[in-house]
Amino acid sequence: MRNQINQGLTVISEKEQMELEVSTYKRERDIAINQAVQLLSSDTIDRTADMLDFLSDTENIQYEYRVAEAYDVLGSTGKSESVLTAIGNMELTESEAQAHSDYVSFRQLMQAWDAENKNLSALSESDIETLQGYTERANITAGDANALLKLNGIDTYKEPVYFPDEVETQLRLIQYTEEEVSEDRLLLYPNPANEYLIIDYAITKGSKDISLVITNTNGQIVHNESLDYVQDELVIITDKFPTGQYFCTLYDKDSIIKTDKFLLVR
Repeated sequence: MRNQINQGLTVISEKEQMELEVSTYKRERDIAINQAVQLLSSDTIDRTADMLDFLSDTENIQYEYRVAEAYDVLGSTGKSESVLTAIGNMELTESEAQAHSDYVSFRQLMQAWDAENKNLSALSESDIETLQGYTERANITAGDANALLKLNGIDTYKEPVYFPDEVETQLRLIQYTEEEVSEDRLLLYPNPANEYLIIDYAITKGSKDISLVITNTNGQIVHNESLDYVQDELVIITDKFPTGQYFCTLYDKDSIIKTDKFLLVR
């Protein structure tokens, strides 16, 4: 019986093979999309409209959010809201639906604060409490809220707390629980960035040679660091970077895992 079980562990079913092929295709497609976006972004003429059309056809929630953000940057609020409404009408998981709800409400909050010309580095106690409410769940909006809290001198990070009387599998991390990673992820926000950039990444395959590289449109490296974890959230201070467009890329040795771009404005 044991030998049969052990032999079965080495056999890949047709379903597992199909899932593997789908995962590989999705990764290759994401790499191709990001490379195409880089080419459009580096063109000598404005290709924003082409880029929006290109990203709108991916049927990928990650890129749909980028389309909405791009429309916001261009001042096309109505188009941005249409994209967000379409996302809300998709078949979302419970966590995706909650993340979308947080994203929409946080966007509305930022619009209201912008209309009030609110000083984001000197928020009131009630504003701070509102932001802290967004940090209770691990998603993009939580990263944006944490960034604003840090601007106001509030650090929500808590050191891991270990319980010596418990076995290793019961060790817990306060506030944040690492999620199961099913596909490579690279999220950059806020985008456009100003004084800081938050990089939320996750990779499916562990490696001892993972790095993060930020380059400008001329290919010059402005930031380069090795990564110790397969999943993490980084805050890069960008106040010394010149304004313009940048590319952020995750590498496994010399191979690209995922790449994305962001704008830096003042």
